[in-house]
Amino acid sequence: MDKYFATQATNFLQKLEGINANTISSNPLVNDYLTSVLETKKFHLKIYAFVLQNAIETSSNKLSDISLLDFGCGNGLFAIFAKYCGIGKVYGCDIYKEFIEAATILSNTINVTIDGWLVCGVAVPIICHLDTWCDKCSTDCR
Repeated sequence: MDKYFATQATNFLQKLEGINANTISSNPLVNDYLTSVLETKKFHLKIYAFVLQNAIETSSNKLSDISLLDFGCGNGLFAIFAKYCGIGKVYGCDIYKEFIEAATILSNTINVTIDGWLVCGVAVPIICHLDTWCDKCSTDCR
């Protein structure tokens, strides 16, 4: 698994080639943020690969058995990359509907399916939404 995510980041860069933020969102804030991330995508993917590599090294689970919640996901790129790398269940959450809409379009554009996009700013309802944790949640979020 050593350097697995760094290799995946290199491959993922190709999926991002030709992505234009203007085709993902017309919202100025979302568009500006995605544009800045895409302009520095190599840098961001290096960080994402580092984070995932460190996380997997401390886990006894296989990639396919891991669930990841990208809380405050913005354009969703970290969540999309994690799913692309083989993380089992991946959810993205942001308080802004426009970011979640853009993240959904971005993931569809590059053909990486996320397990769920959520618009929410409070952790408890999110945890309740995740099907693997619902039976442990003391709050009825449905």
